[in-house]
Amino acid sequence: MLRQLAYVPTASLGARAAGWPAFMSALPKLLRTDRGLVLDAVARVDVLAALRDLPIAPVDPARLERALITLWLALAGHPGLATPLVLPGPFSQTVVDPRAPRLLALRDVRGLAATAHGAVVVGRDG
Repeated sequence: MLRQLAYVPTASLGARAAGWPAFMSALPKLLRTDRGLVLDAVARVDVLAALRDLPIAPVDPARLERALITLWLALAGHPGLATPLVLPGPFSQTVVDPRAPRLLALRDVRGLAATAHGAVVVGRDG
């Protein structure tokens, strides 16, 4: 599955495309540091299904947004994140927090950053 990520066309990510190159650049270090955490993040139902389909066909934008937010939240706190991975907002979808039993509606924010210390929501004013 992880090898297929290299074949995800960046253009297919729409408004979230700006976050993908940094994720792909960080992926080797993330795998070396804690492979299990990365596999757990990618193997989540919403994430796996959407990312698996991207190299072969367009994915519904709402489904893709949920998958990427879930992936970023699941990677937050990874010890191999030397620099934050930022997923550009604003977001329209509500997602299940992969680390807690709650729903998150990030809505009108500039982005979501996955850092080694956890998730950071980048507000409208920075």
